[in-house]
Amino acid sequence: MLVTPKQIRLLAILLRKADLHDCKASVVKMHTRCRAESLKKLTRAEADQLIRNLLELFPQPEFEKAARMRKKILAQCREMRWEKDGQPDYERLNQWCLKYGFLRKPMNEYSEKELPKLVSQFEEVYKSYLKKLFN
Repeated sequence: MLVTPKQIRLLAILLRKADLHDCKASVVKMHTRCRAESLKKLTRAEADQLIRNLLELFPQPEFEKAARMRKKILAQCREMRWEKDGQPDYERLNQWCLKYGFLRKPMNEYSEKELPKLVSQFEEVYKSYLKKLFN
């Protein structure tokens, strides 16, 4: 089955965003192993694969948001000197998450929706550290 109009629109957007619109014929040709040069000649499976390949070029916003929240916790770990060899002490952090985290699992297993609560919990630990430091 041939590519759908929706897939063609999405591919055109992704090619433009990747600054590959001017060479889309070459991209299609390479992707189809010289079978086609036009988006309209792609099969649905080929179009899906090309969409996946192009999407990999762009950071996914949901991962970025979760990464920012994890980085906030890691920055607080560094300030509290939870480090080993200049790197955050992931073992100590994960032990804390397993013992005190509201879902009792390692930090990287918390989803984007779960992370705000974990960040809030860890901020309390950080605030307690700062109080001890300045009192």
